Amino acid sequence: MEALDNGKIIIVPTERWYMLCADSTDGAACSALFVGKGRDAAKPLALVMPTNQSVEARFYLSEPARRLSERLWPGNMALLLSWRNHREASGRWWLGSHHAMVTRDPGILGRLAADTRNTIATTVVSRSTAPTSTDRQPALSADDVERFIALTSLSVELFIDGGDCPVNQGLTVVDCTSVPMIVREGAVASETINDLLARSGRTGAVEGRTLSTSGSALDSSGIAGVDIDVRSLNPRDENRQEA
Repeated sequence: MEALDNGKIIIVPTERWYMLCADSTDGAACSALFVGKGRDAAKPLALVMPTNQSVEARFYLSEPARRLSERLWPGNMALLLSWRNHREASGRWWLGSHHAMVTRDPGILGRLAADTRNTIATTVVSRSTAPTSTDRQPALSADDVERFIALTSLSVELFIDGGDCPVNQGLTVVDCTSVPMIVREGAVASETINDLLARSGRTGAVEGRTLSTSGSALDSSGIAGVDIDVRSLNPRDENRQEA
């Protein structure tokens, strides 16, 4: 994706909601995500990796982490993982200095991750400091995206209109830097995580907070086949382009 490689910000749909994306090595672009959203600088961006092999090349994977990644990626789960080489994150506060939130996406975002020069850093399209909880809700439609852009100072080069996002839940986040711990339950149920860990010889993940025991793992087949618009937000070309 040329826009990302050139330091621009784009917006991409996922099953869950729309995501802001930037080149993870570009400090100006990544910093702009925090400013535009009003995001707390203490909350690093997530990294979207193209393959499990690329994850293992850059991060330490324990046996439980490997088990989860093999069974649930690409999918709606993120792992907190320790860097193999901390110098990769040195000076890049937006990535997390000791560990990073790492995921693989089953849809358009995952395909972009395979085509960009550097790893994609991402965060949800939402206004973190909006005055009401309704105003802070993630963008689930193209209309929500356009409203977000109009209300923020963020310069977005283009966004991919994938229609409405069907899941409307965040990533389930599992801390695998030590004993596996569910930091946040989202689209993948905690029962699914614990079942996979039990089968790998673990008794299950420690729950970082009280989690709902309802629900089940969601299909991670992605959004292939959806009609997609690529909307250029460059002032020089405001016409929609078909992908």
